Amino acid sequence: MKKIYSRLAATIAFLALCSFTFAQTNTFNASLSNSWTNAGNWSLGTIPANNQTIIIPSGLSSFIQGSVTLNGVTIKVQAGSTLTIGNGGGPNVGSLTLDAASVVSLEGNTAVLNAKPLANTSNVITLNGTIIFQGGTIYSLNPGSGSGTITGPARATGTSGGFILGALPVVLANFQANLTTGKKVAISWTTQQELNSNNFNVQRSSDGISWLNIATIKAAGNSTLPVNYSYTDGTPAKGANLYRVRINDLDGKVGYTEIKNVRINALGKISLFPNPSTDRVTISLGEVPAADWSVSLVNNAGQLVFQKKFGKSTTNVTLPLSAYAEGTYTIEINDGASKQSSKLFISRQ
Repeated sequence: MKKIYSRLAATIAFLALCSFTFAQTNTFNASLSNSWTNAGNWSLGTIPANNQTIIIPSGLSSFIQGSVTLNGVTIKVQAGSTLTIGNGGGPNVGSLTLDAASVVSLEGNTAVLNAKPLANTSNVITLNGTIIFQGGTIYSLNPGSGSGTITGPARATGTSGGFILGALPVVLANFQANLTTGKKVAISWTTQQELNSNNFNVQRSSDGISWLNIATIKAAGNSTLPVNYSYTDGTPAKGANLYRVRINDLDGKVGYTEIKNVRINALGKISLFPNPSTDRVTISLGEVPAADWSVSLVNNAGQLVFQKKFGKSTTNVTLPLSAYAEGTYTIEINDGASKQSSKLFISRQ
């Protein structure tokens, strides 16, 4: 188990270094040029929240007046749009504070980030504890960038230390893995943006350490509109199935989604005979379990009165019941990957 946790921690650390972004389902689109904190400025009718994708569409502008703090957001300033920090100086300065999981992306060479006034050093964007944009500071990423102004394409992530050239290659949302009928797993995801994407590898693991490519899905390549992808795993393993999607860019960059865990019942249908029982009960597993398993007998007061382990090759066991009082009990079966319970009635008549 420690190895799995170590691997998961390493995966999370790796994601922080990638230029792929995984956003939540809801997207805030600016619907008019106005203050960031004006709910009417946004398509969802509320102010942008944590863990969302925030888009300023082409031809519109938004300005931040006062302090705004957000976590886990992707902010996309599209070509021909502007994000302004501040609104005229004095008490109307602006600040945007973001955590390490957030991203700011200027999507084209006419996307602009600026301060107002340009020289006011109180207008700032802080990302992962570092000031990445400030009024009065000269930026020369692209022609047109200057004191208190940055033009795109440029992006800043939690590990970039500031703005760097280039827009985000992939913004991915709503990664899901769900068990369906017939013990199949439906896997789906949506990209809200793609730039030079190549393909996606659907990967499965039982331990979080070794990963198997179970499918390769061709990517759209370049898209500014949502694209939906899906794959069905028809042969998941018994027990734990960990899923992730690897994103492959045309220039060799890779990224990974979060990990989803889908458990397949490894015990099959459990039967108890006879039930009600008097002096003994036979427990039968519908399938050979994936691992050693245990049976527990719990009384109506929730107390464990019996427990025993069996090897994974054992599918039928008979338990003596003469030592237990008449009443209702719960039989619990656990093989470490799945757990089932059934009611057992002990009768002395």
